[in-house]
Amino acid sequence: MLEFGTTRVELGVQTLDDEIYRLVRRGHKVEDVVKATALLREHGFKVYYHWMPGLPGSTPEEDLELSRKLFADDSFRPDGLKLYPTMVVEGTELEKWYQEGRYQPYDFDTMV
Repeated sequence: MLEFGTTRVELGVQTLDDEIYRLVRRGHKVEDVVKATALLREHGFKVYYHWMPGLPGSTPEEDLELSRKLFADDSFRPDGLKLYPTMVVEGTELEKWYQEGRYQPYDFDTMV
C-alpha cells in the first residue's frame, strides 16, 4: 500500500470497551485494536481512529474516560480521530432497542 502512495489507515475502533464490542457485535476486542495499531505503525502508516460516543452500554462518563485513555496510553494515541456520535437509524437493531426502551441516545448538550 505504501508503494501506491497510501500514508494512513483508518480503523473503526468506536470504543475501548470489550463489553460494548460484545453488545454491538463488533467482532473484535481492544487487544485487536492494540495489535492493529502497532502493526500499521511498524510498517510506516499513520493511524486514524473512528470514535463513536453514545454506543449502547456506555455512559457519558465512560466515554469521556476512554477518550482520555486514547491519547494517554501509548498503545493507542491515534494520529487522527474522527467522531461519529451514535445515532438511531430507522430499520436497525438500535432503533428496535430504542423503541423497547433498551437504548437511550445522548441528548445534544451531553454529546457536545
